[in-house]
Amino acid sequence: MYKRIFIILLVVLSAGCSYQKTKKGLPKTTVKVFQKEVDLGNISVTKPLELAFVLKNTGQNTLIIDSVMPSCECVSATFNSAKTPPGQYAVIILTYHPENLTGEIFRTADVVYNSSAPLEFSFTANLINHKK
Repeated sequence: MYKRIFIILLVVLSAGCSYQKTKKGLPKTTVKVFQKEVDLGNISVTKPLELAFVLKNTGQNTLIIDSVMPSCECVSATFNSAKTPPGQYAVIILTYHPENLTGEIFRTADVVYNSSAPLEFSFTANLINHKK
């Protein structure tokens, strides 16, 4: 009985390990980032504000975007394609949802993709009296 449990445990653990290898073992690619930081200056925001960040897949393998993780709940993120062939472009949209804030803000989003390190996009602004 213990032998059977041990074998089942080994099978489950090896399946988990192979999943990790597959996920981490994706062919790496390189990208060209056209703009990583945006300074919006003094703005009055009364409705959601969208910012587009463009990546070009400059590698020989498909760009695979795993996730885009904004730094706060006031920012949402979308992207046009999880898989971008070599030579093509991926667009990441960060949408800032206004809060009742004034003053300087700094927001970021980390992009996890098939590379050795995530990318970080950011934007800053000085929010001025943005009454609805």
